[in-house]
Amino acid sequence: MKKLSLFLMLSFVLFTSFKSPKTNTTNNVETIFNETFKDVKNVQWYVTDKTYSARFTTKNVITSITYNKDGKFVRSSRVAGQELLPLNVLLKIKEKYSGKTIKLVTEIVEGNELSYSLTIDDKDNCWIVEATALGDNKVLSKFAKQH
Repeated sequence: MKKLSLFLMLSFVLFTSFKSPKTNTTNNVETIFNETFKDVKNVQWYVTDKTYSARFTTKNVITSITYNKDGKFVRSSRVAGQELLPLNVLLKIKEKYSGKTIKLVTEIVEGNELSYSLTIDDKDNCWIVEATALGDNKVLSKFAKQH
């Protein structure tokens, strides 16, 4: 349970670790964002020395997208349930972890790389699994639940 708490805390830090809320994002970054995400409301902006990041929720999916100061895409993440997984990845995970539940999926895009981080559990154990877009997957950690 301590590792799950650590993972959840690290996930929270990922979303909140930016320096400060939006102050003066360039028109370029906002224009690019608004052209891509037309119907987004309640966007929270975060600024670092080198990046602008937006965080928002649509249809129960928490999305974070980061741009460099020139408005070029750096990375994104989306957090939701197994509906984020492509069918090939979902089928391989369901086969390998038959009888277990996918609790949380984080889709991560950095540059041209796409990967998924999954939290999978059953009544006794929890696994943190990394999966590629091709469906290859590996266990990053496994721990027993405390009852």
